[in-house]
This record gives sequence, structure tokens and C-alpha cells, in this order.
Amino acid sequence: GHLNHGVSVFNGERWQNYEVVGGLSRPDSLNGPLGERVFRIAVNPVDGDVWMATSCGLARYGDAKGTWTYYTRAEGLPSDQANGIAFGKDGTIYVGTQCDGIAIASPKDDYKTWRRVRGPEALPTTASGSGLPTNLINDVLVARDGTVYAAMTAGLALTLAFPRFAH
Repeated sequence: GHLNHGVSVFNGERWQNYEVVGGLSRPDSLNGPLGERVFRIAVNPVDGDVWMATSCGLARYGDAKGTWTYYTRAEGLPSDQANGIAFGKDGTIYVGTQCDGIAIASPKDDYKTWRRVRGPEALPTTASGSGLPTNLINDVLVARDGTVYAAMTAGLALTLAFPRFAH
């Protein structure tokens, strides 16, 4: 993932660049992820699709079909600024957003319905409690045991089941 030019993929023989508009920065680049800036890349453990958290939402590349799918506010994603992305074993996706908490969707409806876990508008005054301490999510991780970790400006939050968090 790049700061300003999409994503580059090495197929074992050569590099291919994909950006928001093919040919934008290089004549040989192809259409690819929304947004110039790619923050995180993750592979769905169920279907192998490659997902990218970008400055304009989520981009999903289906290698089997060679197609791109995009998720923005227009498709129900709570924010177009996706900073972090992680998958549970069942393919559930957790998206850390810049200002809107964590968005969660399931493969059961092909990621069409998004739930959101939000924190308070003001930072908490204590170092522990329940719920997200802030909506400013830098990254998310799903551990092997299913625990979801959220790294944020106010520290680290974790949970075994949404929507409750301990921080």
C-alpha cells in the first residue's frame, strides 16, 4: 500500500500498480482501490479476498474473479476514513475508523449490513472501564482466541464479545 498511489502487487515475475484511476501517476497502472492512501491490507481467511483500508473507505479485491468492490458511506460504512482492518475466523470484518469507532460486518450477507461500536464524544478521565474510550481508532486486531483489540489515541481496548469493551 502506498501513501499517494494505491497499491502495488508482485505476481512472482513483475510488479503491477493499481490506483484509484488507472494511468493517473503511471501509464501502466490499472484501476484499483478507492483513495490514494492505503493504511492497512488484510486477507479474508474464508474466501481469500484482499481488503484495503483507505482514505476513501474499503476496497476489496476478489482474486478468483479479478474484480474490485468498494465500501463507503454510500454502502453503509459509517466512515470513509478506514485506518485499520482485521478479520475473525468466520470472516467477520472489524474496521477501525478515524473518527467513528469500529464498524463490523458479516460475510453472511456479503458485508452489506454494518454495525458500529462507538465511544464517548469526550475522552474518559479514568484509565479503565467499559466501552471504547474514544472513536479515534488507529488499528484493530483479532487474536486467535477471538479477542478483538483496538489501538487508539486513548490507549488499548479489548473485548471477547461486542459491544462491550474493557480498556
